[in-house]
Amino acid sequence: MYNKQLDTFISIADLGSFSKAAEALYITPSAVIQQINILESNLNTELFIRSNQGVKLTEAGKFFYDEVKNIINNCNDVRNQIGFFNNIHSNIINVGTGLLYKCRVFYDYWHDFNNIHKNYKVHFSQFNYSPNFDGHFDIVECIDDKELLQTDLEFLELCQIPIGCAAPRNHPLADKKLITIDDLKGYVFVNSPIGLKKEFEDLQDMLIQNNVKVINPDRYQESTFSTCLLNNYIMQIPLCWKDIVSDFITIPVDWNYTISYGFFYNKNSKKVVKEFIKFVKEYRNKDIKLY
Repeated sequence: MYNKQLDTFISIADLGSFSKAAEALYITPSAVIQQINILESNLNTELFIRSNQGVKLTEAGKFFYDEVKNIINNCNDVRNQIGFFNNIHSNIINVGTGLLYKCRVFYDYWHDFNNIHKNYKVHFSQFNYSPNFDGHFDIVECIDDKELLQTDLEFLELCQIPIGCAAPRNHPLADKKLITIDDLKGYVFVNSPIGLKKEFEDLQDMLIQNNVKVINPDRYQESTFSTCLLNNYIMQIPLCWKDIVSDFITIPVDWNYTISYGFFYNKNSKKVVKEFIKFVKEYRNKDIKLY
């Protein structure tokens, strides 16, 4: 959308070197120099002061740098808005999937929905949550996640999942059919991240009072499971995760703690998402057994 010489100019200014810019842009130093020479010729001004120590912006270059940054940002904004416009009118629903975002009920709902709306399609992409989540997914199936609620997503609850424990196979409690609070005394228990649910904080207080050492990860991720396996820790999990913790034994616990399970979906939904969510709301009372 804009002359790529501008990207080269910004790279040189940021890195202070033609050769470093060439390396960052995967082009030759001579190509970088040629682009800048052409750019300076077109502008009829010098943008850089060259020296053996590198390059620095001239006063004109500093002014040009700020203006170019605005141009690039504006172009990127326009491109994103055009992409959003095309997405809104798309007949494809983008579903994010991953280790903790496994589709367990989506397929059944989609099959029934697609029998009615045959012109709609579905596309699956790898979803790994990060603080810079960009919201380029229409639907993510998972437990109620407080951090996803801080994005442009809304949550549709489908059911409540009991909270249980996952014990490494060589753990002393791994043969238990039902775990009690007394069973956990003296062991390390990896509880849910702080703030996930108020009731879990009450559970944590109760565990600590019963001499259970509690650890809180920032959030559940693959490394959490590895840490528990390595150190022989018991971890709290929703029982529907039994299909992703094959190295653990999933065990119910003698308490009544549960967590919501359902679909996160984009607030600014396109037509296919709105119709799918409407369909799910009408039929979500169907029996769902995930554990």
